[in-house]
Parts: sequence; structure tokens; C-alpha cells
Amino acid sequence: MLSLVGGAAGVLFGIVGSYLVGQMLKWPMEMSLESILVAALFSIAVGVFFGYYPAARPHCSIRLKHCGMSEIKVNPEGQVD
Repeated sequence: MLSLVGGAAGVLFGIVGSYLVGQMLKWPMEMSLESILVAALFSIAVGVFFGYYPAARPHCSIRLKHCGMSEIKVNPEGQVD
């Protein structure tokens, strides 16, 4: 959900920013629907990847020694001793 909101905000800022720069520099502005869709889909893909990848590896947050770190003791409350 966060990547969807961030993607929508990015597309909106991109459209507004392109329009403002085009007006200030007197450049003609053309924006295709395809470029907007590619930007939104890329944002969603990045959000899904970086949301799914860490969630698929929960053992690294519990057993840090298997992720290349030295042994760390965790007490029953989940805090590092």
C-alpha cells in the first residue's frame, strides 16, 4: 500500500514538475500515458520487492550469525543482551 501511495505521489509530482519547468523555460511539454504507467509500475515493483524480500528472510533478524555476523544473545523479551 505504501508503494502505491508513494508511486501516485511521485507521478503527480512528476507531472506537475514537468509542467512547471516547461512553462518557465517556454518548452513544449508532451507526456505520454505509457511513461506515466511505466513510472507507476516501477514504483510498485520496487515497493513489492523491498517489502517481500526482507519478509522472506525472517531468520536473519533472529539468528544473525547465519547472516555473517557473530553470535548475538537475545533475551526472552526480544532485546539484544
